[in-house]
Amino acid sequence: MNPPPADADFAAIRQLVESDAGGGHSARFGGCRVTSHFQPIVSYSYGRVVAHEGLMRARDAFDAPVAPPDLLAAAERGGALLAADRMACCVHVANYAAMGCHDGWLFLNLHPRAFAGAGSATTPDFLAALLAEHGLPPNRLVIEILEDAVADDARLEDAVAALRAGGWGIALDDFGAGHSNFDRIWRIRPDIVKLDRSYAVRAAGDPSARRMLPSIVSLLHETGSLVLLEGIETAEQAMIAMDADVDFAQGYFFARPGPAVDIADYSAKTILDGLWPAFEERRDVQRNIYRDLTAPYLNALGYASTLLAAGRSLEEAAAGFIALERSERVFLLDAEGFQVGANFVSPRFPAVPALAAFQDTSQACWSRRAYFRRAVEHPGKVQITRPYRSIATPTQCVTVSVSFLRGGKLCVLCGDVFWAD
Repeated sequence: MNPPPADADFAAIRQLVESDAGGGHSARFGGCRVTSHFQPIVSYSYGRVVAHEGLMRARDAFDAPVAPPDLLAAAERGGALLAADRMACCVHVANYAAMGCHDGWLFLNLHPRAFAGAGSATTPDFLAALLAEHGLPPNRLVIEILEDAVADDARLEDAVAALRAGGWGIALDDFGAGHSNFDRIWRIRPDIVKLDRSYAVRAAGDPSARRMLPSIVSLLHETGSLVLLEGIETAEQAMIAMDADVDFAQGYFFARPGPAVDIADYSAKTILDGLWPAFEERRDVQRNIYRDLTAPYLNALGYASTLLAAGRSLEEAAAGFIALERSERVFLLDAEGFQVGANFVSPRFPAVPALAAFQDTSQACWSRRAYFRRAVEHPGKVQITRPYRSIATPTQCVTVSVSFLRGGKLCVLCGDVFWAD
């Protein structure tokens, strides 16, 4: 067994890596033999595998598996954590290059100490030497860092800047596990944000989480990051990720980690190709359900606006809308978005005492709301919002709205519809 090196520079770590007769590479470290497994990462848009994540596998002297966290913990106790982390990187890159991968990214996890700890200053030089030995350009490597592993934001930013200057991609790993921090994303601007598998699990079982996921992905896109969803294990989760506009996906549904790398993995491609017809069928079903559910409210509000334009009162014009099962309230806005008069409220949704201060909405200004802006931008065409929590009611709702002329003045008629999961 090779002893842990006294230092963790490239020359010392490289000596730990051994080649076998089959062309593979491994290393002896801490009484274990360390090898590589690779898990494919797929792109929905490209319909194929575009990257692999290198994962450590270890076995002890009795050929029993050793969990990577246990090996790293033992290395840390022996003062060789940085060496262990870099040894794993050496093994992964050597195996990846030996398999003749001429396309795609290789994702490597760096331990927080290697990334932003005492030895981090030498990490760019180590990675540059490692890639140069195997003839891989810097842009083939994506460095994964744990979202909450580095407490010092300034040190994190400096470490990211050093790696980015070397040409490597940066991925923020496990975002959403624990106390996620969007401020950290705005600070370091990662190329890729890897959403924790909890997003896939929650979205599949909770309609509220499923509605939120596209907004989270959209916000991450606006920061300049691509988005990868981890831990996808079912077709349902895979299609939820597609619907949320996730860029990349990773999980057992597509492929389990294995010792070989195949960027043209036809099994993953077959799975991706098979998803699209099911996804389109699913969207058609959802679209039809949504249309059938919302059509009565759109039609009733449009008719109410016609009656208002003809001079009827709000109560009289909106009676048909309020009579519908999910209708909560109707209210009228002027051309500047100020509410004209009081709410016309359904008796099925009585006021909540704790929200008494919000019941009087006369002269409230709703000009910032999407339902007002969209109605003004599309005169005479009934609009509907995404679900949201209303200030005026204690419920989740959607708002239906339409602009029209009344006495030559622009008005916007709005109706809140209860939106239960």
